[in-house]
Amino acid sequence: MYWCNTLQPKEKVLPHVVEKILAQRKRCSILNQSIPEIELWDDRLWTFSSKSFLAHGNELKDENPEDHPVWITQECANRNHSQYGIFTNCVNTDVVDIDAFSCWIWMLETEEIQAFEHAVLFSKSRKWKESWIWKYHNKQWEKEEWITSSSE
Repeated sequence: MYWCNTLQPKEKVLPHVVEKILAQRKRCSILNQSIPEIELWDDRLWTFSSKSFLAHGNELKDENPEDHPVWITQECANRNHSQYGIFTNCVNTDVVDIDAFSCWIWMLETEEIQAFEHAVLFSKSRKWKESWIWKYHNKQWEKEEWITSSSE
């Protein structure tokens, strides 16, 4: 589990995270709160760079999630056989199938304090091999702190 506590807007950082995942020939699902957020990420992944786009699908427009390397959805489910599940906000962790993805990324901005505290409490309640907070600053990722689970 990785928590990306960004000093820049998620709209700038998340496409680069998705790009790195795809460069590893892996898949990801972006798990959202609302239809407007799905629409925001759909638009952002098509237009984030003038040189390229990130091919993806979403539950509002597309069928067959398994055909898309990146799937944008409100569900906390792994419909496209992803390795990475990316939360973009505070989610109801009671409905999350924690085993659905081999790696979780919680993409938060520095000022989203309530969502960040929720993410840390959720992480502490699990027995994960790794759980780190990373900060994106000056176009670089900096490993910040290790989150220990309450069972350690």
